[in-house]
Amino acid sequence: MPPSAPSNASASGNDSQYGYKGGVPFGEITFPHPTSMADPSASIPGAWRVYSSRIFYDIGGAGGMSGAGSSQTLNLDPSGTWTYGSSSGTYSVASIRDADWAKWKVDSYGPAYKIVLDNWDGVGADGPIEVSGTSADFIWVFYHVAPPATNNPGSVQTKFGH
Repeated sequence: MPPSAPSNASASGNDSQYGYKGGVPFGEITFPHPTSMADPSASIPGAWRVYSSRIFYDIGGAGGMSGAGSSQTLNLDPSGTWTYGSSSGTYSVASIRDADWAKWKVDSYGPAYKIVLDNWDGVGADGPIEVSGTSADFIWVFYHVAPPATNNPGSVQTKFGH
């Protein structure tokens, strides 16, 4: 997952050891993914489950986020509100800017839209929306965590799908 690849990441996009398969960016390595410039807003509402979640520590290194809400669903209501476990807030869909890719430490790999989740982890989060045609297939949520939520501060990247 973004922003940097494990040293044994597969450039083919089929790195089953980490549960990644096509469409997942690894810092300077990018994988092809069908994308569309069509606004995916209409296909965003619904229940989204965690496909994968990793933390990239500020001091270097990475790890899986096992048990990090994997049984919970991210529920996106058509009214523009979200819930995830006991957390909630509002969300919106916006165009991705070059500054977003830089902030995420990910090379642009195709998505044109992002989800913005207000009040995620008390602050906020955002990430690319992967689209096929006009429907959202996956939503990435990127946010920063620090102790006591984790032993060391870092950036979490969670991939949600239907």
